[in-house]
Amino acid sequence: MAHPEGREVMTRKGFTLIELLIVVVIIGILATIAVPKFANTKNKAIMASMKADLRNLVTAQEGFYFDNTDYAGSTTSGLAVNGTGGAGHGMRRSSTNCMLACWVDSPA
Repeated sequence: MAHPEGREVMTRKGFTLIELLIVVVIIGILATIAVPKFANTKNKAIMASMKADLRNLVTAQEGFYFDNTDYAGSTTSGLAVNGTGGAGHGMRRSSTNCMLACWVDSPA
């Protein structure tokens, strides 16, 4: 390209090697900062899942205890109900039957 004063002007059509190296170094520095922050994410997710499963187990055990006056899989003396050891004492009542029986058995 000719310049009005007769000199040719160099046109840039890309980046220099130094510019590219600086960008690569900056990306490397950012990666070394970010990677340790996300390294523990998997373990945190596993722990959160285990805590949720334990809360669900507690809720299920409380429901079973309400129906059978014993915890599922316990080793207390009593007849096994539905193949679980110590679950109930020979007669299985649903929660509705238990509430009705308690109301009927209560003194007037």
